[in-house]
Order: sequence, then structure tokens, then C-alpha cells
Amino acid sequence: MYTWFCQVVILEKGRKGIKMKEKFFNWREWLIVMGIIGWLVACQTSPEVTSWKPASSPLTTHWGKKVSPQNVWKVYPRPQLKRKDWLDLNGLWDFAILPVNEGPPQEYQRQILVPFPVEASLSGVGQKVTEKEKVWYRRFFSLPSAWRGKKIYLHFEASDWETTVWVNGQRIGTHRGGYDPFKFDISSALKGQGDQELVVAVWDPTDKGYQPRGKQVLEPHGIWYTAVTGLWGTVWMEPVEETHIEQVRIFPDIDNEMVQVKVNLASPQADLNLKAKVLEKDKVIAEKIVSPEEELILPVVKPHLWSPEDPYLYDLEIEVIKGDQ
Repeated sequence: MYTWFCQVVILEKGRKGIKMKEKFFNWREWLIVMGIIGWLVACQTSPEVTSWKPASSPLTTHWGKKVSPQNVWKVYPRPQLKRKDWLDLNGLWDFAILPVNEGPPQEYQRQILVPFPVEASLSGVGQKVTEKEKVWYRRFFSLPSAWRGKKIYLHFEASDWETTVWVNGQRIGTHRGGYDPFKFDISSALKGQGDQELVVAVWDPTDKGYQPRGKQVLEPHGIWYTAVTGLWGTVWMEPVEETHIEQVRIFPDIDNEMVQVKVNLASPQADLNLKAKVLEKDKVIAEKIVSPEEELILPVVKPHLWSPEDPYLYDLEIEVIKGDQ
């Protein structure tokens, strides 16, 4: 389906022409206008992409009715290791379902709302996908200028099951697994500036394969439930320096009123240290600077313990610094 618009200009009454419904058209100018319109239609190369709306569902919640492409899940997805700079890629993506052995689609006829799986109503698709099919996603993004020169990671909170990623036509890698988060370093595939293209293909055999799948089946019944295919967790990007924090593990010691922190550092350097702070309601209550090899222990005097009735939390900030600055 192609969409186009035109304006017809009515010639001034009295000019030489042929009378049609009390309006006058000059044949020469009319043919020129129609010729231009025909050329524009012929040059149109992209079909109209179907706009998003929830797929039909027998059950819709009060909260589900409020979901839209503008407000879908904007929360940082990894609270235990949150970075200040990140780019949320949730929202509308171009989408297609093709036979499993075919390559990327030439055209994407519809859109899908990420991070909802293909079968979900809120994805806007709500369609079963078999082991003989593969789902394709595409979107464009641009990077902030402040990220130039840094390593860029592309993160997937979850995707079911075999996920392959391309950036600007370059194959980045493949991940197999439906429940675990994963990431790719896409720095080498990025262009210097302008729009960048991200394409993701996912194949999910559900109960026709050997992979862990819980109770997912292609024909749900009884205790067996609908499959979850494709991207079903947040997709995001973040910049990091060559030397950066890869992982943080926290071990509280209630009896001794302290917390032990273990930090995994990528590409550590001799002149770089770790600076850690414990904050309670934005107030620093403990602070320490150590080398990456040193044990990092911070005191927490009279700790306010967490419970379901009182889910109290402290904040921990860790920086990679040069020397003691």
C-alpha cells in the first residue's frame, strides 16, 4: 500500500479550457500535474509501515492499557551496576517474520514494541512463531557526541532464544540462551556520525528444540503456556572507558557492621585506583580509596536492615580514579 498526497490547483475562471462541473481545467497543465504525480508514485520504494497498537487479547489489565511507545519501560535495567550515561533502545522497532533459512527482509511491513515478546498483546504483533520461522528487528539510532572515542556496549536484558546482531551491516555476534543477559562490543562497527543501523534476528524453536524452555509450547494447553519469542527484556547501550568496572559483588557483614566489596576491573592500569562511597539518603557515611588489588571494606555503623515491611536500601558509588583524585 502506498500513500501519497497532491493538491489540485483550479485555474482562474475565463481561461481557455474544458468546463467540468463548473470548474475549468487547462489540459496541458493538468497533464503536467498528473505526470508529476505518476512519477512520484513510481519512485516510491518503501511500503507504508503498519502503526503500532496492542494485539487483541482475552485479558487486559488496567496497567497494560496505559502502555504506549512513548512510556514503555524507561527504567535503567541493571540496578546493581548502574552507569550515569546510557541510551534506552526500548520502543518501536521495524519488524518482520520470515522463513528460518531466509536472510534479512528487503522490507519491514510492520512494527513491534520492545521489550514485549512477539506473542504478547503489548508487542502489537500477538502472533505465534514456529521453529520454521525467524523474527527480524531493525531500528536506527545516533550516539551522543560525548561518547566518541569510548568503547560502546550493546546490552540485551533477555532474548529467547538464538540471537544474532548486525550493526551497519557488520555481523557482531550470536548469543544462545533465553533467560540470561548478554552484551556485545559494537565500537568497531560504528560510523563516525549520523544514523546507525541495528538489525537483530532471533530464532526460537520452543518445544521443537533442545534448549531450556520451562513450560513453553507451541500449542499451549493445561499447565503448558504460550511461548515467549524474541526480545523480551530491555535493549540499551552505554559508553565505557578502556579501563572500566565490569562487575561489582557486595558482601554485607551485619555482625561486624561493615560491607566488603569486590570489583572486577577491565584493563587495569598501575596508576588507577578505586574510590568507593556508601551513601544513606544522599549523605556519605563511609568512603575509601584503594588499589584494584586491595581488599575494599567499608564500615556501616548500626546498619538499618532491610525487611519486606521496611525495604531500606543504601547506595554504593564506585569510581575509577587516577591516583587519589
